[in-house]
Amino acid sequence: MFNICSLGLLLKQCEFNEYHNESINELKTSILNLSSYQSSFISCLISHSSITRHKLTNNLTNLQLSFDSVRSSYIETRLHQIKNTFQSSKSIQSEDHLFHAFFIFQLGSIVRLLIKSTLINTKTKIKKPKKSF
Repeated sequence: MFNICSLGLLLKQCEFNEYHNESINELKTSILNLSSYQSSFISCLISHSSITRHKLTNNLTNLQLSFDSVRSSYIETRLHQIKNTFQSSKSIQSEDHLFHAFFIFQLGSIVRLLIKSTLINTKTKIKKPKKSF
């Protein structure tokens, strides 16, 4: 919940300037993809029916890969914007970059928490009581 609340506060404080709008256009597809995989993963977890280990593993893999895609898209976008800044007389405020970097960091934290909590639960085995006389 902390990570989600942090993202909410971040969005309230973020100034939506030209730098932000360019970033949104570049990252929109990969963030929507991440959102979709995250929703399907959570739906899988809260479903009333049982899920197979294969389906859970597949959802975890898709969630991680979609976050990796967001992260790599962000890096490419950032490098592209730095290149454009050097070629033009524009300037980038450090706050702009920090807002986006923190946003990506929080998304990554949420994904890691989901994966770790699920892996911990799938690795714990229920011990059957030993028969004794």
